[in-house]
Amino acid sequence: MISLVKFLLLFLGNFAFSNYFFGKFQESDVSIAIKGLDNFAEDLSDIGFPANIQISYTFFVLLIAFITTLFIHFKLSKTNILENPVNILKMFFSLFLLNVSTLSVVLYIFRFYNFPRSFLILDILIYPIVFIIFMILLNIDFKKLTETRSGLYFSLMSIFMISLFSFIIVNQFRDPTLKTELSDDSEEISIVENVDIEIPIPSADEIVCYKWSGSSNFRECREATGLTKIKSYPNTQVNNFVTFKSDLYTVLNTGIVMKNNEVYVDITDRVLTIYSESGLYDVAFHPYEDYFIISYSNKQNELTLEKFEIDSTGNIVSNQVIYSKPNKHSNHYCGSIDWSENFNSFLFCVGDMAEENLSLSTDSQNGKILILDNESIMNAPLISSEENRTPLTNFIAYGLRNPWNFKEHKNLLIVPDVGEKSNEELNIVDLNDIKNSTSPVLFGWPIFEGSLEAEESYYGLKMWNTPDVNVSDYVKDNSIGPKVYYDRPAPENNRVAILGTVIFDNPNSIYHEHIFFGDFLSKEIFSYDYENDNLYIINLPYFPGYLTAISNHPDDNSKLLFSTSNNGSSEVYELQLP
Repeated sequence: MISLVKFLLLFLGNFAFSNYFFGKFQESDVSIAIKGLDNFAEDLSDIGFPANIQISYTFFVLLIAFITTLFIHFKLSKTNILENPVNILKMFFSLFLLNVSTLSVVLYIFRFYNFPRSFLILDILIYPIVFIIFMILLNIDFKKLTETRSGLYFSLMSIFMISLFSFIIVNQFRDPTLKTELSDDSEEISIVENVDIEIPIPSADEIVCYKWSGSSNFRECREATGLTKIKSYPNTQVNNFVTFKSDLYTVLNTGIVMKNNEVYVDITDRVLTIYSESGLYDVAFHPYEDYFIISYSNKQNELTLEKFEIDSTGNIVSNQVIYSKPNKHSNHYCGSIDWSENFNSFLFCVGDMAEENLSLSTDSQNGKILILDNESIMNAPLISSEENRTPLTNFIAYGLRNPWNFKEHKNLLIVPDVGEKSNEELNIVDLNDIKNSTSPVLFGWPIFEGSLEAEESYYGLKMWNTPDVNVSDYVKDNSIGPKVYYDRPAPENNRVAILGTVIFDNPNSIYHEHIFFGDFLSKEIFSYDYENDNLYIINLPYFPGYLTAISNHPDDNSKLLFSTSNNGSSEVYELQLP
């Protein structure tokens, strides 16, 4: 019985310690935390676990606590630590190696590459000291000690230490699943708080320009001239900005579209928000008719397009769902929508939904940019797992992973695509080539990831129209390469998940007609002069959290808007450019 009690106390101590430091890791940069959980969820999905399984840090904390407790209980607990100084040193190094090896395995599984080193070093150094003390307390013969006054004081101190650990357990137990749902009392919280805070911009000699690793068109870092925080959105995340007829529409993850500072659409009752990539994605207005379309993941985990009819004053008069597609894996929805003058219809994207092979399969909507009107206008080869299939005729691009915020600009289709392990990419295609050839453009995923041949496979797909041609060879011969690409683990920082896209429209600016995009994790904003093939980084001060959206400013064409999200809330900033 005593042995079981000691085991439980040791387990609780390990749990409290690990939970505390994992909480600190998360608080240091929530974007790393989200990416780690998403990586692990994808890995579980790949080996057959249910797609809707909920993974949180508590799961890993419990696992670490159990493993370390088992090792200490069976390998170290019988050592008489106080017998001689050598035993103390042996115990210190044993606990040190146990903690380092456990952390290394967990960080590798999570694919965490840039947790703050200060927290890691602190964890590694404190752990053996804390648990040497803890094990001394657990192995005290309290009955014998309390027979003397000094022993009584020591016993009381031991009880105090164990009570302190219990307090830590109660107060540090957390379940950071990193959801962005509104809390039950969210109605009492203002959906938007207007602020006006100038953010200091580093001087030119203080610019931190992280080394570039990617396409050869990178030129230099440039300094923004002004930065102001203008809005705060508690308990929700800004997923997108859309400007239409001088009005700014802010798309909030939880299911709300703000028109300027007022709620315009509220579908929180039917938007799924329990996964880091689920929520409300985009809104797009028909330029000539009185309706708009929004995209979101519904409660049944389907990518959904819903059409809203409006009157001449912009008031909503009716709505109906016009498209839905189930997502088995709860990520890579895409959902971006854009009006196309070239095709006289809305274009929208569907991510690969974590089924990589379907991006190449021309009878599937996964990994595609589609024309909303189902007219038979495109001709694609039949790439499929079965012969008796018919290729889709309403997609203009395929072989994509998660092309968030694509955009049509004049005769160009601009498509950023989120990579998996190695490359992020920005693609530019001439739409005239697509229309003239009536063939959708192929981007190459999963055989290509950016500029690299990817590790993913494409089991079971065949070229049924030309059976003598191998799918891999066809993709390699017919895919277009990105105009801009960059490595995820960069030499000095980590860049993960490209987002955008903004065409800067200001004839008086050196950035006129540049394509602006950002990186979710590194919080860098990039400017690409596509006409001259020159890429720049716009340097910003450090922000906690991660980048979620960028846009042109609705009132001032010398500025951009961008949003960040941290701990479930978003901030909106105005960025002044030269």
